[in-house]
Amino acid sequence: MEGRSGSTTLKLMSASMVLPHKTVSVEAFVGTQWVARSVAKRWWGEPRAPGGAIADTSDRRSNRGGFQKGGLLQSREVTTKTRREAMTRMYDLLKTLVGELLLPLPVALGLGGLGLLLAWWGRRRLGASLAVAGLALLVLSSWAPVADRLLAPLEARYPALETLPEDEPLAGIVVLGGGWAWQAPWTVTGQLTESSAIRLMEGVRLWRQQPSLPLVVTGASRAPGARPVAHGYARAARELGVAPDRLRVLDFPTDTGLEAQAVREALGKGARVALVTSASHMPRAMRHFRRAGLEPVAAPTHYLAERSRKDSLGYWVPSATELRKTERAIHEHLGQLAVTLEH
Repeated sequence: MEGRSGSTTLKLMSASMVLPHKTVSVEAFVGTQWVARSVAKRWWGEPRAPGGAIADTSDRRSNRGGFQKGGLLQSREVTTKTRREAMTRMYDLLKTLVGELLLPLPVALGLGGLGLLLAWWGRRRLGASLAVAGLALLVLSSWAPVADRLLAPLEARYPALETLPEDEPLAGIVVLGGGWAWQAPWTVTGQLTESSAIRLMEGVRLWRQQPSLPLVVTGASRAPGARPVAHGYARAARELGVAPDRLRVLDFPTDTGLEAQAVREALGKGARVALVTSASHMPRAMRHFRRAGLEPVAAPTHYLAERSRKDSLGYWVPSATELRKTERAIHEHLGQLAVTLEH
């Protein structure tokens, strides 16, 4: 193609190319102006100057390069965002797996299974030792004296809040999410799990002391299609007498860190809030809320440790209830470790 204007003429003359052992001849001619214009229009459009004349195609090529550069930058931003979301999902999955696999029951079963395998391979002494260690771990984790010793320090970190403080105004009362069986054919109070129901009950109790404050309910589920527990909280709160215009529903955060960020966006950075959650969960929740730039006032509830009478036989017999308490304590310690790593 010759020249820069649209009047370029394309010509292909006959040529003869000699290759080893063979000769290839090509003859062609293209001589009309509209062919060149159609080719140029197909690739770069038909640019025109303000006066209506055909513009310099070098400008069009420059603009085309700019469009390509902008598209490349946008593509890189989308790719970076996609990778970040994928890494977040992988991190959440890793936290879940670690939190489940390091609980007493999976560890005890793993030790027992490994012990049996080693015994089958002929390492009977080592296998027996691992199996006994797994059994001992399971028994001790299910024993009330051990379970209470692990869980009680977490629950005693913050004292119970009898009345809301009046020295400084509060921006709201926040009830952190838990679990609920939204698909079950029960009343909403039955659908809420034990911890969720007790948290909401404590939040409503505190709200009645200052009904002008908003009652903020939070929580969602990572399970696809599951309804957020915040909706269950809101429904139960309305049936318990909380005015609908006093409810703030945050139905998208799926963990405590995201709940803290959502409350900050809803009430503002530096907001002073009464924070309601389970007593064992309170130390981790306070760290999340403080790191999010909020001023939480601890309002713990749902105490589990030291409920059994020490003079009863049940206190000294291992049980699934005590195992659950031990699991709760380990879960919270792992959660606090995750807070340290995340921040």
